[in-house]
Amino acid sequence: MRALLTQQASEARTGDAPPGVGEVGAFVDHAALASAADPDALLSLLREADWSAFVSERDLLPLRGRLQEWERTHGVTEAHRYATDRMRSLGCTRLQHPFRHFTEIEDYAISPCGRYLATGSWCGDDYHRGGVLQIWEIASGRCVNVLDRIEGGVGWPGHDDTMQWSADSRRVGLAYHTNQIGVFDPFDDATHTYPIASASVTDGGNRPPDWALAPDGRSAFIDSASSCAVKGCVVPLEAGDLFWLPTYAPPRHPYLLTETLPAEFGQEGDELWPEDVSWSHDGSWLLVYDAKRRRTFAIDLPTKQMYWLTKEERKEADAWHGASAGGDTGQVRVSVGGTGVTFHRSDTGGVLSHFEFLREPSKPRCVEHEFAFDDHPVNFALDDDTWCAAFEEGVVIAPPDRREDLEAVVAWSVDRRFAWPVRWGRTHDRAGREGRRRAARRTRPRHLRTAVRRAADPGRGDEPSAPVDGSWPPPPTRRRCTTCSRRRETPCPNSGAARTTMSASTSATRHGCRARRGEVGGAVDMLDAIPEPDQRVAAFADVATISPGRDGPTRRGRSSPRSRRARRRPLDRTTSRTWRPRSAARTRSWAIRPRPTYGSPAPVTRSNRRPTHGRTVSWSAGR
Repeated sequence: MRALLTQQASEARTGDAPPGVGEVGAFVDHAALASAADPDALLSLLREADWSAFVSERDLLPLRGRLQEWERTHGVTEAHRYATDRMRSLGCTRLQHPFRHFTEIEDYAISPCGRYLATGSWCGDDYHRGGVLQIWEIASGRCVNVLDRIEGGVGWPGHDDTMQWSADSRRVGLAYHTNQIGVFDPFDDATHTYPIASASVTDGGNRPPDWALAPDGRSAFIDSASSCAVKGCVVPLEAGDLFWLPTYAPPRHPYLLTETLPAEFGQEGDELWPEDVSWSHDGSWLLVYDAKRRRTFAIDLPTKQMYWLTKEERKEADAWHGASAGGDTGQVRVSVGGTGVTFHRSDTGGVLSHFEFLREPSKPRCVEHEFAFDDHPVNFALDDDTWCAAFEEGVVIAPPDRREDLEAVVAWSVDRRFAWPVRWGRTHDRAGREGRRRAARRTRPRHLRTAVRRAADPGRGDEPSAPVDGSWPPPPTRRRCTTCSRRRETPCPNSGAARTTMSASTSATRHGCRARRGEVGGAVDMLDAIPEPDQRVAAFADVATISPGRDGPTRRGRSSPRSRRARRRPLDRTTSRTWRPRSAARTRSWAIRPRPTYGSPAPVTRSNRRPTHGRTVSWSAGR
């Protein structure tokens, strides 16, 4: 037993060599890359390289390291710009800003390889919104990936050890959703994050259980009640979701531990609740601390037998556990607080990078769009007074004099594993009307493009003038929205004819802009194109709720595709405005009645009485 633990501790200290070390990559000769005499020689070497064979895990670190050396002596050269352009052309890069935690950081963990830091935050008051897991590259001090909307949040306030990495640093285990244990891909690219595998075995516990992830990341020990003498269970986390109750399982179930305690561990009928559980390097043993006897024992998982460890064996086990808990971070040291992450240089003692979360400047955000807050949080606070916005495609909305501050926090994320400095690339100021349109066309998803145009082009066609007081962002001055008309004038892909209808989901996010501007008639005309009667009525209800009491021309409406056009009625400011179809005897009719802006209210009758549900839309069924 001691020889096995000694071998495992030695392997943990040695570790595996990073991919590509000592190899000549197909992309470029690493030895020639390190021996380039000057930036011009390096540029020639990069132009002759086979970029189609570029592999980030093998080739990026040597290339980035060599470019950093030349930057210290020659500044940013053409070789830096050329490498950045080719890197972006591979399609594996995206712009990443690090300010995604909207609640305090609950826990963090360093990967065994020493390259990555994982920080997790709880869900806060909005449980269904979920939590956030951010992955940081320690060497560069930059965020390279974000796993958002983790169900129920990561960890729990006041609980430690809720995040654990696998030995190969390719999986990360989390205690999430109050009492569940799941394994996630730390380099996943999904907007809504789901676990690779999860286990719920606590029978509705109200806090995260004690647990330990196996070295391969494909199984875990979870503390739970059971029918065996040694409590807890070892469940698989290969794939899928496991909902299982160990209390009702038979004692010899393969997930359970030792059924009865040996004589040297206790009397018949005694129970043992494991504490401070860890795994052996090969995942065949569980190392458990017995607080009652203050000794450590091992459980052989294939046979379920228990053995006491000697002091020497305990030291070797501690050495393996310490090596697997977090690898060597090299020349960078990390400090994590509830609202900040700081990366320090070990050689000079200076700060490599610092990030402060939970800032809320009082000024309006750059992109005022509902999707910019939920699915695509592009807005972030650069400091206590300034809002900025960054899109994955490389579009950044920020004050023109804050470029250096932006370069200190944002970075290109390559394969969601490595950071590439934005200062090495060519920057394009999106000044002028055409430049702002190009920036909007590069923005994804498509529904954010209009918001980008409004934020970057507040004057709508005219060159924006700087605010008198120098405030940022500049106040919006747009007066007209053409999104709906452009959508309806777009030819259909099959027939080539202009569109005459639009779906309710497409119209739902667009009719509100006209209603908020007081163009109720324009919104009604647009909503007439919705073919489904029930969805069209619901959309009319939204328009009526958004714009109560606004003046506007009387428009015609329809209650269903078979109904006739509604009769026009003049607007009386002391009464309600009503549209009613002539075919009320045969179909269900609707009526929009905004609240009067002034004057005495109209008498309540059967036709215009206020609905009990609070909306300004009433129903009347024809007889």
